[in-house]
Amino acid sequence: MIEPGSRGRRVTIAVVVVLAVVLVSGFVVALDDAGVPMPVALVLVAGLVCLVAIATAGVVGYRASRREGRGVVPSMGRGLRTAVRVWWDLG
Repeated sequence: MIEPGSRGRRVTIAVVVVLAVVLVSGFVVALDDAGVPMPVALVLVAGLVCLVAIATAGVVGYRASRREGRGVVPSMGRGLRTAVRVWWDLG
């Protein structure tokens, strides 16, 4: 496992951030090339990024709760459902 604050962890985070930026910009360009107006493409990509961030937070919280010997925190599922519902209503 990579230790917190170690050089390997910083490099891993940097690589993930660079890949995310490349994927997001490529997705926006692909939508633009497909004829989707730029504001709509940006909103779609922003929503996708939010959903990925929410899912990642859920996985991290789940793993942390399991590591501490607890079951799934009940509010985690409700929070994820609420966030998806709000995003869907806004979209």
